[in-house]
Amino acid sequence: MLNERVKSEQDDDFKYRPARWPTVNQARAMRVAEIMNDYRNIQNFMAAIRASPSAEEYNEEGYL
Repeated sequence: MLNERVKSEQDDDFKYRPARWPTVNQARAMRVAEIMNDYRNIQNFMAAIRASPSAEEYNEEGYL
């Protein structure tokens, strides 16, 4: 529900006000973006690692 139903203090009518969900969703979106950025950085760091295998190890599985 995007709006909360609240009773106004001035009269007996009910009025709608925005709920707190958008703030929570924005915080979640920011956290997800941070995690995705961290994951991308880790992948870049791992891709930058240069292995120096010996001649025998070079032909084993796992080396491209």
